[in-house]
Amino acid sequence: MNAVDRENAQGEVVRDQKKGIEPQHGIALIVLAAAAVAAPWITARLGVVAFVADYAIAALAWLLLRRAIAPRGAAIAIGVGLRIIFLFATPQLSGDVWRYLFDGRTLASGVNPYNVLPDDPRVNHPELPTIYPPHAEVLFAVAHQLTAWRLLLLACEVAAMILLKDGALALATFPPLLFEGAWSAHVEIVAALLLLVAWRRRSGAVFAAAVGMKVIPVAALPALLLQSKRRTRFVLAFAFVLLLPVVPFVMTSPLMPGMRDYATRWIFNSPGYETTFLTIDRLNVAPHLKDAFTSIKDSWHLEPIAHFVYYHLYPDYLARAALACIALALIFAWRRDPIASICALIICSPAIHPWYWLVVAPLCFQMDLERRDGDRSGAATVAIALQLCAPFSYLLYGGVPKLAVYVLCYALPLGLALAVLKSEKNGRLPQRH
Repeated sequence: MNAVDRENAQGEVVRDQKKGIEPQHGIALIVLAAAAVAAPWITARLGVVAFVADYAIAALAWLLLRRAIAPRGAAIAIGVGLRIIFLFATPQLSGDVWRYLFDGRTLASGVNPYNVLPDDPRVNHPELPTIYPPHAEVLFAVAHQLTAWRLLLLACEVAAMILLKDGALALATFPPLLFEGAWSAHVEIVAALLLLVAWRRRSGAVFAAAVGMKVIPVAALPALLLQSKRRTRFVLAFAFVLLLPVVPFVMTSPLMPGMRDYATRWIFNSPGYETTFLTIDRLNVAPHLKDAFTSIKDSWHLEPIAHFVYYHLYPDYLARAALACIALALIFAWRRDPIASICALIICSPAIHPWYWLVVAPLCFQMDLERRDGDRSGAATVAIALQLCAPFSYLLYGGVPKLAVYVLCYALPLGLALAVLKSEKNGRLPQRH
């Protein structure tokens, strides 16, 4: 870029910053707030398909609002106001929060939650012990009442807005954070803040806390390790903080005993799993592998592991194992990009619930600002689009065909992201310099 172009671009940014929230942005904000207010009523009376229609309106409003710039205090006030809408609303999209609160009450009473099955009828899968890591369990014990838990999440989001500065308004009004965070009260909000702080400070200790809240951020470990200037210190701090809360729990119970059932049974909104499973099943990969193992079992003296091998040679397990290998390969290939690595892990998961994406939301807005400064790739833009479209997966509960949902959840956001990246490359959006 020559000096004249640079001066013009800087002038556009200055003018854009002075404009703040224009009339069209105000209208979009009103529409977004109205959609948030209406969501609990619409969902309770008309079901998930109606919710998705309401959510789509909120998402469209955010697309009009996303580049608006407001003073950080105003952005935080808007974000808090939008979240207070849900402060006393009953969660309807997910029952995960009831498990959090049950685990928290259990631990606060001095009982290991890994040893107890819930007696709360609102808890999903009460036949299974909890799947949440020890760090999360400790936090559940701190705030084991719904309003208190939501206030804790609100504090985390306000902290993220403070850190983001220019990206505060986009984060404050981001629909997935409103509906999956403020309303459904998912723990990913805490993990997201910790991941943002860990990236900004290159902190192994804070990153361990993020992984301890939700396992998903672990995919960013190579990126943070490569960015750290003191790798030995990073690894030691990470290991210490990750393992310290584990000790009291494993002394009286297995660690996260429900995780095995989750890892081997859960399936939701995963075209990668669907494609891999169908391929393995139709090619009869499992019978062929069993025959191959049988042919070498005796000559290679593999009888001690025969039961384990035969037990796992079935299409579902092979599909999950194949996806795990693909995820590891992608994480290695994108090892310098934390967002791309986490997205690879989520995309390769057999179960992709919309709130899983929340763990990268603040970091995406942080790196999107860096990208517009010319310092980063477009992975943040793609991830933001995937997050924005993820709640369309609720249409599966309304009987909408999988292919249509996959288009809305994956093809549509990829198209949106490519359009944004192309328009920025062509100079139609102001660049930061």
